[in-house]
Amino acid sequence: MNDRYRVTMLAAVLFGLADHAQARDFSYQKSWIVAQRAQSIEEMLIDYDNYCDQGCKYRYPSVRQALTVSFWRRPRSFYVWTFVENIQNSKWFSHVTISKAGDQTIVRFTMITDDRIRTLERFTGKPHRPLFDACQTEYQIRELSSDNRFPKSVLIFRAEVTVTGLIAWFGGAILGGLADTGRAIYQNVAEK
Repeated sequence: MNDRYRVTMLAAVLFGLADHAQARDFSYQKSWIVAQRAQSIEEMLIDYDNYCDQGCKYRYPSVRQALTVSFWRRPRSFYVWTFVENIQNSKWFSHVTISKAGDQTIVRFTMITDDRIRTLERFTGKPHRPLFDACQTEYQIRELSSDNRFPKSVLIFRAEVTVTGLIAWFGGAILGGLADTGRAIYQNVAEK
């Protein structure tokens, strides 16, 4: 067999397997106690324009560019665009919501999967080409009782990703990426 035939056969097998791969869900959760006020953590999490892998105010693994979209922006609801440069590039829009219930704040980033994508692509000139089918990242923040001392907060990080196709076979890499993101977020908050 010649090399071209081997490459062609390998590609046919891989693409054939990818067509038959079912959706797989991956999730990751981690919590920390940090020496920051809840408001300070929230402000850091939504300062999205200052996130990237290197040379930015806040580190976010593999993120080449992050952009807060001004279109449809409200104080507790807005859109962001993320460009991840890794083994395979991925670009997508997410809807960010901030909610408060009692002493808890939840900041949630949910990848968009509906007709808002086209509007945001036109407005920003940025493409929506995600590597996964669905993605949601959630940060829960709650201040601990301070007893008139310097407050601490509990930060809970949750991430859920759904993928199909060939990438679904690389669950270890996906979970590793989610864990790296969690560690980076913790370091951003801890070093502030």
